Amino acid sequence: MSNINLKKIERKAYLTYYQDGIWDIAMGLGFLIIGIMVAFELASFVAIFAAVIAAMVSTLFKGKMSFTRSRIGQVEPSVSWKAKEKRQLKLLQIVGFISVVAGIFNFIAFTGHADWQTMIRNLGLIPFGMVLSSIIFIVGALLGMKRFMIYAVLILGMFIYGHYMGIPFFEYVILLGLIITISGVTVLVRFLRKYPKQNEDSGYGI
Repeated sequence: MSNINLKKIERKAYLTYYQDGIWDIAMGLGFLIIGIMVAFELASFVAIFAAVIAAMVSTLFKGKMSFTRSRIGQVEPSVSWKAKEKRQLKLLQIVGFISVVAGIFNFIAFTGHADWQTMIRNLGLIPFGMVLSSIIFIVGALLGMKRFMIYAVLILGMFIYGHYMGIPFFEYVILLGLIITISGVTVLVRFLRKYPKQNEDSGYGI
């Protein structure tokens, strides 16, 4: 098999791996649960919920690998592709670090009375929406998931619209959760129809 064909197969396998909608559903349900918790004044449990979700990510990742590969098969990546994945992982780690720093910065902005802190406080939750949407946009760009980039724009737009229209936080967060979850379910259904489960000895199924 030529190097060109191998690269095409690798790229298609990589992109297809993120086309099953599972991450979409997980993110959508996360928005839904947070919105419902805030609506019922259970915001104090949001931190606990976030910790539980973080602990479940590794389990979800392993389950997703088994679920997806049982339908699209598996191809052994080349050395160059493995190197690319390592670079992407490092970039994602950098994004995570920047996100933590941005979160701390937002927190500090709400604890003082300097002019810049007052200005940020006047923006309500827009700075948080900017950080969140930026993370989702960058992750979508790095992993080739264009729909995540669309989610990012939608999230930022909803935070801005909600702030200036005086819409309660939980209302537009629940709406975001519903939209993203429905989108994820739609992607998952399409994926299941396109890639039925293969026998264990099947080759690459794309």
